[in-house]
Amino acid sequence: MTSALASQLQVVAAGRPQEERLRGKASLLYDIRDAGDIDLQTIYSVGLQGFNELTRLDGRFEQFSKSLFSRAASEENRELLDKEANKKLDQQIESYLRLLSGFYLNPAATKTLEYLIRRYKIHVHNVDAAVTCALPYHSTPEFVKLVQLCVLENTFFYFLKGVKETGAAPPRDRLVQRCLRDMAFFSFVADTAATAASQKGVPGSASAFYAVLLCETLCEMKRVEASAVPRLLPYLEAGLAPAASAEQYAGALMVACQLSMGANLAMPLTEAVLEGVAKGARAPLHAQALQALLVICGSQMVRELPSRAFKHLVKMPDLPSRVADMCEKYESDSFIVPLVKALAQSATQHANYERVLGGIVDEVKLSELAVKALVGELTQKITEADEMV
Repeated sequence: MTSALASQLQVVAAGRPQEERLRGKASLLYDIRDAGDIDLQTIYSVGLQGFNELTRLDGRFEQFSKSLFSRAASEENRELLDKEANKKLDQQIESYLRLLSGFYLNPAATKTLEYLIRRYKIHVHNVDAAVTCALPYHSTPEFVKLVQLCVLENTFFYFLKGVKETGAAPPRDRLVQRCLRDMAFFSFVADTAATAASQKGVPGSASAFYAVLLCETLCEMKRVEASAVPRLLPYLEAGLAPAASAEQYAGALMVACQLSMGANLAMPLTEAVLEGVAKGARAPLHAQALQALLVICGSQMVRELPSRAFKHLVKMPDLPSRVADMCEKYESDSFIVPLVKALAQSATQHANYERVLGGIVDEVKLSELAVKALVGELTQKITEADEMV
């Protein structure tokens, strides 16, 4: 009986925040016991200093000045708030942490987190949002220290409990394995990646991290599970959009290629991805966009280039020379054949289409298969024209 009771007490103790067990205060900046001697007002001053530094770096932080970092907010005890007020507070905290992710390693960010931990206990009440904020930096001591403060029970990140015990940063392949074993966590990562890809002005570290994590997860699947495909669509839509940054677009290209190589996509989805790649193409990633189109056309056995993708593609500056460069490096018929067929079909509709077709013929060393496809389409167009006379 005594042994059983002792075991139960150990379990209860393990679920309590570390600062309670050590009779101190949770802290990223100070030793837990030393932090217990530092009052809230001092912590608020430190947090406000960090917040002001961040607002000078990115004006979007200013939107949280009243809700989280005002004097009135610093005097607010969330444990005395009703359910609706706590819900609104959580929304503000989570929005702030999403924006903060791109600046996580900046010392100013740590100062604001110190205040949020002390005032709002985000390491207890907002664990998923706090750990997600730091996740792109999972290999750093700063990530480990935050995880060690957090109460991970009943969160997406309970599998990181070993980090609390050992202090060892989790390698990325551990995150990949978690995505493979837990589709709920994979969905969580995909949703977070979509949110990061839709944010303007986010430093590239977060975008690159999620792109690599998703690519490595897809690569580890022998065949991409059907249930994984729809979970990635919001990310691809946001990352391939013209409004996305170059880093976000590059990451989405990687994921789109890996997905197309691992799954048989429905034709409407293939067409949408091709359109997204062509529409979102921008300097200095035109070559990468063409390579992505080649991979998708080849893996999905595209026979006809979708009209929307085609219309965006032919607007690419110096398209013939870029295609010529790609054809010198790769076997490109899976993309070139649909392209020359579309150009031949449309050459009489717009002067630019005719110009691009002429450039392709002059600059690209077409294969026998591509020449045959081009001649066949042109012959058909001439025959149709004769029949109309």
